Amino acid sequence: MKIFPYVLLAVLCLVGFGTAQTSSSEFEFGKPSDLKGLTKVYVQTMGDLKENERIVTRINKAKVPNLEIVEDIEDAEIVLVFGGSTFHSVVGVSSNTYGNSTNSSVASANLLQGEGKVFVAGRDNDKPKLIMRVQNEQEDKAEKRPVTKFVEEFIKVYKKINGLN
Repeated sequence: MKIFPYVLLAVLCLVGFGTAQTSSSEFEFGKPSDLKGLTKVYVQTMGDLKENERIVTRINKAKVPNLEIVEDIEDAEIVLVFGGSTFHSVVGVSSNTYGNSTNSSVASANLLQGEGKVFVAGRDNDKPKLIMRVQNEQEDKAEKRPVTKFVEEFIKVYKKINGLN
């Protein structure tokens, strides 16, 4: 089965995550039901080993029957692609007045932003199918990381489609 060129092409087209327009000619649009019965998952995090580990760990903790992480994209039936970034944002300003003097301070935070996509790998000469796209942010430390939200959404959809709820 020669799926690698098509999946790799789709992955490379998506590296920009929102900064570059992706042509739908690189992939087809699928639906969550296309995940039914598929079990082999390849994780692509654009070289970010920590995010890769977070995805693999979360999938393993979910103990989804028969769902297997594969190391080679050639073996994949499902490809999870995730990319994220950190940005600095002003979250507030406070002022204190003492007599005739006013002190102001700016509160800022590093926020995480991420986007994950789920593909069903193309088989033979078929193009990969985009099944899901999840974009989100972590606005404070108490909130889940974007990668966690992405993988949890994938697991939820996968379990529902495969009758594992």
